[in-house]
Amino acid sequence: MKTAPLAALMLTVAGATVALAQPEVEPNNTYTQAGTSTGVPVTRTGTIAAANDVDFYAVTVPAGSSLKIRAVPTSHTCMTSDLVVSLISPAGITIVTNDDGPGMFFCPEIHPTRDAGAANLPGGTYYIGVNNINGATNVQYQLVVEFGYVASPLAPTFTYQGVLKENELPVNGPRDFTVTLWDHPVGANAENRIGTPIHMNSVDVLNGLFMLPLNFGADAFNGQERYIEIQVAYSGQGPGGTTLGPRQRLTVTPHAAYALKAAAADSATNASQANYANSANSAFQAQFATLADSTFSAPWNGITGMPAGFADGQDNAGPWLLNGFTAYYSAGAVAVGTTNAGGFTFAVNGSAAKVGGGSWSVFCDSRLKHDIKPLTGTLDKLLGLRGYTFAYNEQAVEQRLAMPGTQIGLMAEEVERVFPDWVDKDADGFRYVTERATTALMVEALRDLRAEKDAALAQKQAQIDSLTARLERLEAALKK
Repeated sequence: MKTAPLAALMLTVAGATVALAQPEVEPNNTYTQAGTSTGVPVTRTGTIAAANDVDFYAVTVPAGSSLKIRAVPTSHTCMTSDLVVSLISPAGITIVTNDDGPGMFFCPEIHPTRDAGAANLPGGTYYIGVNNINGATNVQYQLVVEFGYVASPLAPTFTYQGVLKENELPVNGPRDFTVTLWDHPVGANAENRIGTPIHMNSVDVLNGLFMLPLNFGADAFNGQERYIEIQVAYSGQGPGGTTLGPRQRLTVTPHAAYALKAAAADSATNASQANYANSANSAFQAQFATLADSTFSAPWNGITGMPAGFADGQDNAGPWLLNGFTAYYSAGAVAVGTTNAGGFTFAVNGSAAKVGGGSWSVFCDSRLKHDIKPLTGTLDKLLGLRGYTFAYNEQAVEQRLAMPGTQIGLMAEEVERVFPDWVDKDADGFRYVTERATTALMVEALRDLRAEKDAALAQKQAQIDSLTARLERLEAALKK
């Protein structure tokens, strides 16, 4: 009987049980040179050869993924090197950067529970950047990219199910529903109504069964009695309709939304034994106090063994970072005039202005594009949309960055039928519209109008020429 050499046997066993790290492939100094994308989890090895060397890797993840990324030096320690890892969007924009991960002994780690930008990512190909910022060279490292898991916050939305009949027969087909919340079974005064009405267009009703996701806000339930009133109309008739009676008393389950407020106490007068106090007047035994009325300080001079990440006088661990003379924010969304960005990377509650007017810019160089095809049928598509005047519901103004007063705009349901890539939904299923390439559509629509006008003019001119010729023949005949 033949036996394999011991070394070969050990290699076979190791290869069957251990996934070897993939080495970097130079050049990979920009995200466009990141090479072939891999799945997650993945382990890569590389070397920061020079002080200005940067290595990039590509990973592709499904929608909703959260990433945990860490880099550990293998030729140095986390004290003698200062590695930095960055997560970069498919468009090449830095989302999160870290050089001193908590619990990593000054090694970098991006974690979705701390770094919101790495949590619940849209599907696509992302890039991981690795560099060193303390001047050390030939820093060998191991990069590990894994899936992290982040619990989503519970929203105050509950589901109402019912049976709808018309002439004693179960209804089939879409209907419009208007739902209001009351603190009295029959009282119709304004002070008896809680929040603003919720209107839902074209809700599917199958064999009389319908289901409505309702969100009257976190403050709608405070432990007191609540009643639901529903109005139904045929699809497309808008708010209002036939009132279904009597009002339905809500049982205790939706009132559990009131407990959501107990999940966080942002401001405490006295937190004697708190693990975490966002803003406490007195935190006697707190592990961590973000904002405290009284703090102690120590001078930097005279401290020995200071980590290299702090010795340069720059704090490289916060969300606001400095790249040369460019400051950027890498921790997630930025909101102006509101505390809720509504799921957008940048959100402004109110009016925004650009000095001197100007415009938003986008790269249009043909050298950056492929699969270029001319637009067709743009006029018909644009005419498939309708403009409206309207006012946002009070709930929309309070929770979804909507402007009060009379507005002019489109209806997302209609836009979705014509330009589905313009429409997306937030976490609660409400549609929003992002107009794309409107200028190009307008140009081609004008071109279609010009072509139609030229064709009509040519047809009219041909008719005029024909009539002129007939008239000349008649005049010639009369002169004979």
